[in-house]
Amino acid sequence: MIMLEGFISNVLKSPGNPAIIIENQTYTYADLMNIAYEISKEIKKNGGEGATLIGVYTDHGVYTYASIIAVLLNGSGFVPINKKFPKDKLQNIVKSSAIPFVLCNKASVKELEDIQSENGLKIIVNDQLPKGKTIFTEKELKITPASDIAYILFTSGSTGIPKGIGITYSNFTAFITAMNHSKLYDFRASDRVLQIFELSFDVSIACTFIAWEAGACLVPTPTDGIVFIRALEIIKEYDVTVVSMAPSALAYMKQLRLLEEFDFPNVRYTLFTGEALPYNLAVAWKTVAQNSIIENAYGPTEVTVWSSMYRFDANTSEEIINGLAPIGKVLPGLIYRICDEQLKPVKQGEFGELLLYGDQVARGYWKDSAKTASTFIKMDERNFPGSWYKTGDIVVENKNNNIIYINRKDNQVQINGFRVELGEIEFRIKEYTKKDSVVVLPFENENNTLTLIAFIENIGDTVNDLKFHLASTLPAYMIPKKFYGIVSMPLNNSGKIDRKKLLEMHVEN
Repeated sequence: MIMLEGFISNVLKSPGNPAIIIENQTYTYADLMNIAYEISKEIKKNGGEGATLIGVYTDHGVYTYASIIAVLLNGSGFVPINKKFPKDKLQNIVKSSAIPFVLCNKASVKELEDIQSENGLKIIVNDQLPKGKTIFTEKELKITPASDIAYILFTSGSTGIPKGIGITYSNFTAFITAMNHSKLYDFRASDRVLQIFELSFDVSIACTFIAWEAGACLVPTPTDGIVFIRALEIIKEYDVTVVSMAPSALAYMKQLRLLEEFDFPNVRYTLFTGEALPYNLAVAWKTVAQNSIIENAYGPTEVTVWSSMYRFDANTSEEIINGLAPIGKVLPGLIYRICDEQLKPVKQGEFGELLLYGDQVARGYWKDSAKTASTFIKMDERNFPGSWYKTGDIVVENKNNNIIYINRKDNQVQINGFRVELGEIEFRIKEYTKKDSVVVLPFENENNTLTLIAFIENIGDTVNDLKFHLASTLPAYMIPKKFYGIVSMPLNNSGKIDRKKLLEMHVEN
C-alpha cells in the first residue's frame, strides 16, 4: 500500500506541513486527511466498505483530491470520471468498471443524473460533510485492501470504446520506489510540485503521489482560463520547484512569446512527458529554468506512468534524431528488449519495437482478454516468466546505451508501396520553417488510398517555398498533398496535440 503510505506517514509526523494549494488556499496534511477521513466514513455509511472500485468525478478542487485519498483509505481502487468526457464515454466507463458509487461535489450532481439513472449508480456528495478530527493514530489509518487494483484509467480505444488499464498497488509501488527511493531524484518536503494534467491522465497521479511520498506540497493548476498560461503564473506565484508538462504546452507558450516574460531559477526538476520532446523546446525551457534538471520522461500507461528517462544536456546534440531527444534509459526495476517483427532482439543501432518487463507492467486490459493476449506477451526466456508489454514504439539503441524514439509502429504508413516514416517528414518541415508544432497525418481519400496532410502553426505564405525545399530533401511520395497553416494546434485534456481534431479540420475543408 505504498501508494498512500507516504501521505499517511506525513499526516502522522508532519501534520502541519502544506500538502496542497488550491485556489489560493493552503491545506496541510492534517487538513486534507480530515476531509478525506470524513468522506471515507460516508463511503462506509452508504455500504461501500469492501467495494472493489469507486468512481471519483474529477476537477482540480480539494474535495476531488480528498476523495481519491478516501477511496484508498477504504481499501478500494479509484476510477477517475472526467467531467469533460462526452456522455457516451462516461456511460461506457461506468458500465465497464461496474462502480457502485461515484464521489462528486454538490454542484456536479446534476451532471451525473442521466448516467446515474441508467446504471443504478449511487452518488455520494463529498463537499457537504462536517469537519472531522485533527489528530489521527496509526491504528485509525490502517488500511485493509478490498482489491489489489489501485486505479483504472480508461484511454481511447481504436473501436471507439474506452480501453481500461488497471494498475495494481504492486505496479504503483514499483514506480514510486523508482522515482522517490532510488538515486535518480532527491524530491524533498520543501518542494512544490506542479500538477497541470487532468486526473484521468496517469501523469497527474504520478505528480500527486510523488509529492506526497516526499512530504512535499502539490500545486494543481486552476482550470479557469488557458491552463498553460495559468501554469506559468502558478510556477512563479508559488515558487514551484518540480514541473511536469507536455511538450505541446511549451510550444504553445513559446509561440505566444510568453516564455520571454518569465524567469524560474528555483525550478529544480522539469519532466517533459506525453509526447516526443523536440530538442529545441528543451533548449528554450532551459533559458527560463536555467537551474533545472530537464528530463524527457517516456512511458505508456500500461507500464505505470513512466518507464524511462533521458537527462537533457544543452551542450550535446549528437544523440538527437529527427530533432527529438532520446527517451534514455529504463527506470530501476524494468528490463527492455528491442525486437523485430518476429520478436527476436535486434543488434545495437538497428530499429525495432520496444518491449518492457518488470513489476510496473500491468496485467492487461480491463475485461479484454483478446487485446491483452496480443499486447502482453510471454517471451521464451526462463528468467522472465511474466508478461512483456509491446509498446508499439519503434526505437533504436545508440552507442551510449540510450534508447532513441523514432515513431509509433502505426506511424509507419505505406504510400504507393513505399514505407513512410511520418516523423521524418515532420522533422524536414520543422527544419525549414523553424516552427515547433508540425503534424503530418495519413488520410484515406474517396479512392481508399492514403495521402499525407500537414498541419503547421503560423506558416504564413511560405507553403510554395516549403514544397520546393521538401522536393530537394524527400522523395515525391513523402511530400504531403495538402498543407494547412493554423493559428495553434488543438490540444486534448492531457495537453497533447489532438490529432483527431486535425483530421476533422481536414474533412471539413
